[in-house]
Amino acid sequence: MKDDFSPSPSSFGRHIALFGFGVLVAAASSRDLAAAPATLCYISDFNTGMISEVGVDGSVSTFSSSAPWAYGMAIDSSGNLYVSDWVDNYISKITPSGATSSFATGFSAPGGMTFDSSGSLYVVNETANSISKVSPAGVVTPFASGFDSPYSLAFDQAGNLFVPNFGNGTVATVTPSGVVSTFATGFNKPYGVAFDEAGNLYVSDAEANTVSKVTPGGAVSTFATGFSGPAGMLFDSAGNLYVANHINGTISQVSPAGAVTTFATGLNGPIFMAAPTAAAGAAPVITVPPASQSGTFGGTVTFTVSATGTAPLLYQWYLNQQPVPGGTNATLTVSGLDGTQSGAYDVFVQNAFGAMDSAAADLFFLGLTPSSTTTVRPVTLTLGYAPGSRFAVEYNADPSNPSGWTTLTNLVLASNVVSLVDPGSTSAPIRFYRATELFVP
Repeated sequence: MKDDFSPSPSSFGRHIALFGFGVLVAAASSRDLAAAPATLCYISDFNTGMISEVGVDGSVSTFSSSAPWAYGMAIDSSGNLYVSDWVDNYISKITPSGATSSFATGFSAPGGMTFDSSGSLYVVNETANSISKVSPAGVVTPFASGFDSPYSLAFDQAGNLFVPNFGNGTVATVTPSGVVSTFATGFNKPYGVAFDEAGNLYVSDAEANTVSKVTPGGAVSTFATGFSGPAGMLFDSAGNLYVANHINGTISQVSPAGAVTTFATGLNGPIFMAAPTAAAGAAPVITVPPASQSGTFGGTVTFTVSATGTAPLLYQWYLNQQPVPGGTNATLTVSGLDGTQSGAYDVFVQNAFGAMDSAAADLFFLGLTPSSTTTVRPVTLTLGYAPGSRFAVEYNADPSNPSGWTTLTNLVLASNVVSLVDPGSTSAPIRFYRATELFVP
């Protein structure tokens, strides 16, 4: 520093190089890069034969119209949807893209369906009062019989099936070997069944318009009322229960405390619901966050982030919490520095399984540089920053002496770049400079 007049980062102290930048952590809720709402479930509209898709926001849209008598529904681990045709006695398979094919035949008014942990499908035969087992290859075999108008079924955590008998007002249980016994009684017309994470069974009663709760020991109590022909049910990850109201064409949401609200409308005879199987994957984890950078007028800096997680990873960079146009990669290059790009940069990383926001990395702009060589006198300085900014430019022969700073000039930047001359530098053997932004109340 003794041989030239170029300021070092340390010579700026708390001034232009450090002005106004702090750590910003933006709220991830305002930075969702996914455009469409997630799917809560698919539901069969028995009166129209349509299959509707219901979003987590309660929106309803048509998913498929290729199953004319759509009734029971189940989804496998690959996301394929299986639909029973109650009239034509077969089961269709619908891929996530909507392609439909016949999967299995030979049923007797097939109704509710569910998969076991090995990928076998279990299907209620309503008029035959039995349950069929279908292998992943579509081979159908008898599994259990002796029911009374069974409509739906659900597995508990031990692999036992639970089947409501619409005809006699009971719920039967079936062991993995196919042995049938009575589990609970006292219902009017039990229709749908679903388990919560604690192992309690919930049963919809289509005649009483209620949902009952049955403990693992078989004790029955009323959980919620006020439905309209309640049929199929399912739980979300937060413990809310969703109930298809066949008569009034709605879906009710029931909180864990039993409070009932209308969640979705516009359906036509909804019966059974099936929730998409959670795909296996990892949310993003930022392993190397972006680091703070400093640059000079006209220069270029590069921010980089490293993250793990299931592909594809989506990126969006932010400057002072505003999206950077085109900043959608793991690397962000900022060119042509003039002071306006200074601030706090962070990056939001997202995939189908979650999201993570980095801590902010600061871009420090060292905007005061000599325009002439150290052998040319007087020295010409170039100050680069945002137009309209006010600065005090000072000089000092010994920057370690805080009282030695002397004002060269105060100025307002009329453009991104301003040049100024220090006449006194002609006779000065050594001189340091700093620029401090001035704030006007």
